[in-house]
Amino acid sequence: MVEQRRGGEEEKNFTAKEQKIKQTLTPEQKVGERIDKIGAENVTAEEEQEMMNQLFAANPRKDGLEINSLMYRLLITPTSRGYFLSEHEEQRLPQDYKSRKAILRYPQAALPPWGKRAPEDVKLVFDEVRKQKEQKYFRKLSNKFEFTALVAADLRYDLITAIEQDLESGQPVLLRGFWRVGKSSILRKLELNYGEKNTIREDMVGAQMSNEQKSLAEFQKRLLSYDIASFTLQQDSPTAERADFNAADKLAREIENSDTDPADYLKNYLDRTGKTATILLDEVTSFIPRPDQLEYISRAFIHPKIKLVISLHYFPSQENLFAQTFKDYKSHSMRPLTTEELATIARKPTEGSPVRYTKDFVAALEDITGGRPWEAVYISGSMMGDEIYSKQKLIYRKEDLDRLMSFSCRQLMDSEGRGQRSFIKNIFDFYRSIYFVMSDEQKVLLEKLAESRGLSIAEVDPQIADYLVKTTAIIKDEKQGTYKINGELLRKAIVEKDVGNTPRNPF
Repeated sequence: MVEQRRGGEEEKNFTAKEQKIKQTLTPEQKVGERIDKIGAENVTAEEEQEMMNQLFAANPRKDGLEINSLMYRLLITPTSRGYFLSEHEEQRLPQDYKSRKAILRYPQAALPPWGKRAPEDVKLVFDEVRKQKEQKYFRKLSNKFEFTALVAADLRYDLITAIEQDLESGQPVLLRGFWRVGKSSILRKLELNYGEKNTIREDMVGAQMSNEQKSLAEFQKRLLSYDIASFTLQQDSPTAERADFNAADKLAREIENSDTDPADYLKNYLDRTGKTATILLDEVTSFIPRPDQLEYISRAFIHPKIKLVISLHYFPSQENLFAQTFKDYKSHSMRPLTTEELATIARKPTEGSPVRYTKDFVAALEDITGGRPWEAVYISGSMMGDEIYSKQKLIYRKEDLDRLMSFSCRQLMDSEGRGQRSFIKNIFDFYRSIYFVMSDEQKVLLEKLAESRGLSIAEVDPQIADYLVKTTAIIKDEKQGTYKINGELLRKAIVEKDVGNTPRNPF
């Protein structure tokens, strides 16, 4: 009997603790917990609407200021009501309102008591408050879908592990992939793994632009001089968060004016101190106009104490140059994301919110994007944004992506003015960048694959096709014995001639 009472007390205490934890949850977390308990796939439209009401319905106690502000700005015309004067327009009626003979419904300084406000006016204001609360919440959530979200996500560990194994064996690495497939995120992940203080990570576009007209000798004297100065100063002061800017700038100038190039200065420093460095160079493709500078970059940091990764786009017309320049590098290609990784991309930015993406949404996202992360991020975020296909809701299903695909490419492109930024326009710009660098033979194959929804492997030149597979633009289905376009949205853009007519120079 004593043991039974003790068990009862423990159960009672556990229930009390559980109740206390629930009381500390935010309203959003409580709704999310309820959705998870039911299962996102099983939540009915009525239940979802009830949850939306719980989160966003106008509350006179909490939303009193917004309600009264809208009441003062409520407009009516002889035939309708429901317009609201902008806060910025104060009490002045714009010309278009005057032409409708609009007047302020409550122009007096003090609003009438609640009981004397017309019920239809109260409903209009409450609906507007709810609408504004929804827009504010979902726009803020949508803005979390930045590409940096991939850094924290558990993505492509197989690729990262393979790269790290090569680096540890002293092998310089070339990271290959098209624009917006996640190369920069892989470099950022490597920087975190090796430690920011032990790493030099540089976007090389700026270096290329500032040195394009410089001689090779001048370029060698300037390449990464500040980054190397900052790195060595920080290594000598390990407790400092970062090197002092003025001190690093001064040292960089000294290095540039010495007889030693910055790359050699770093190598000498590492030999002298026994330390190691990781160097991650992004956007090196920008040096195509200067093959001599590109060749110098490829050999400048080869050293036993330097782990070197260079990110390089696929660029059909320049592949012979790349093969010769980086012949001693181990090459790794970016692969499409798996279904599980796409689920992480969709769900990571919404953690702590009640928004959920169902399994059929993730499966459809894979079909539409072909597993390319940038497209998956943008499409997932745009679902709750301001595009013509967007809907602000708690649970996103396959039907929401079907709505996106029901619009033509031109309709999707023309909708760009609806929001603060157009997710979908950025995706089509990416497709045009892909198309711009393709050879004529590759473009012909892409168009045939898009129109036919696939060609047998025997019908296709393997040299052309296998290169496109590396870019993730097409996939090779060994079981079906076919090549096909990777991603329904890309296929749609090719079929509707949206990418071929207006190719976009990525540089």
